[in-house]
Amino acid sequence: MALTEMADSRNEDFSADPTSRLLYWRSSSSFSDNGTSTSGFSRLLACCGISRKPIASDLAASTSVSSSGNESDTPADFDAAATKLLKGSLSEGSTSRCFTHVTHIRQTETWDCGIACLMMVLRWLRSKQEIHDSSASSQPSFISTPLSPLEVIERKLLLQKVGTQSIWTVDLVMLLEATLLQNSSADDSSGNNNHPSHNNTTYLFASQVMGADLSHSTAGYYQNAFAADSVRVQRICDDMIQLQLPMLCPFDMAFHQLIRLVSREKCIAIVLVDNGILMKRGDDNQQHNSSIYMGHYVIVSGISQDADHLVAAAYNEDENAMTLLEDDVDRYCLVVANPGVADPVMFVTPRKFEQAWRADGTDCDVLFVTKHEPVTM
Repeated sequence: MALTEMADSRNEDFSADPTSRLLYWRSSSSFSDNGTSTSGFSRLLACCGISRKPIASDLAASTSVSSSGNESDTPADFDAAATKLLKGSLSEGSTSRCFTHVTHIRQTETWDCGIACLMMVLRWLRSKQEIHDSSASSQPSFISTPLSPLEVIERKLLLQKVGTQSIWTVDLVMLLEATLLQNSSADDSSGNNNHPSHNNTTYLFASQVMGADLSHSTAGYYQNAFAADSVRVQRICDDMIQLQLPMLCPFDMAFHQLIRLVSREKCIAIVLVDNGILMKRGDDNQQHNSSIYMGHYVIVSGISQDADHLVAAAYNEDENAMTLLEDDVDRYCLVVANPGVADPVMFVTPRKFEQAWRADGTDCDVLFVTKHEPVTM
């Protein structure tokens, strides 16, 4: 798992008292301690008298890495995880040539692309927007809208919970889990299923690395905050293992597996990419300089076979678009919401996106999120 847009990490020194750790994911401040691994989030749940929902626990059963670090890296592991994420087999349901509407949200800082992506996910989970068949004649309206007053408050709370500007993918996982858990408890008491909760949402985290990859410690992008981040990230990973959160990690996900999931109905993903590669135009055969890695989160909401979208994707990669289209045997492009640009949607060729996703530094991090009909009791 890896880091996003670089910023100075806030490494305030808070008390190592267990009470401080209990408040980590619902406090307005971060903290640092002596590096010992205790599960603050797990204890928080116990102290609040909250038990995790069966939906999330069932999803975790076949997808979590064990505390011993055993790898899940087989097609069977992926199929089992995908089935629980989608609540059905990959062979069932909608065909894999469609995308989901996601309303674009711009990031406001150089470092908050992950938070902007999470806000897009939460907005989508609350919306009534449905799947779009890319073969349909009617074209969707791609829009970008500012945060509502309530979303502004929600964003502030998310930033307070994470407590750092050095945001890693596991931070987003825990923020999502905390949001779903809090809303699940509220749904139980009020009967309201309109908010994202474990009753109507499943997710799956996948990464090549469980924890901070030490090989990144000397990379310019990581080195300023790596020492402090690695301790914090390992602590979060310990919490995730103890909670049995749904994850495939370590897992070397194939690109076609990513595509199979995001092209399913009501499944989108937050993906960590190298923004330098994603935004590059021209000859992609040139050697990319890994020393200028720029971690960046985007939303992948599916794929499209629409002719206009294919042309746009080709031109975004190279001015010689017709040659790319003639050589493209896949004949699809990825539909991407990029919080770092003003355009509400980007169309990206599979080749270019895979290069950006597999760049050194990303650890191929993906957080899949699926929306379901609420389970009525």
